Amino acid sequence: MWESTATGKDCNTGAVLAGFKGLAVFNSAATASFDNSRPPTSQGSAFGTWKREAGDNYSLTLVFMRFNPDGTLAGTQKAKVVRTLSADGNSYTGTVAGQIIDTAGNVISSYCATDAGSRVSW
Repeated sequence: MWESTATGKDCNTGAVLAGFKGLAVFNSAATASFDNSRPPTSQGSAFGTWKREAGDNYSLTLVFMRFNPDGTLAGTQKAKVVRTLSADGNSYTGTVAGQIIDTAGNVISSYCATDAGSRVSW
């Protein structure tokens, strides 16, 4: 299990927009489950797949549902994540490129982020 901090950024200027904390579990079958500190009324948990690329580099594809303030489905959000594991295997840094998609399947906006995390330990 991993704890992380993500920082949303303007894709064009790099200006910081927002941040949040996250938790992730990577399974041996190349699947992953994520949750974060955003209000549960605005989005669901994320699910996806991961793949080891080369060396200590990994890629992830994540999807979660988004909700309107009245609780109705607003669409989905997809993220393509690239992460580099530290030499000791206990932390990582990464970048995120994502899309916000309406209920008809149209991409309504894109977003960028950076993230960093570490293994949960006692």
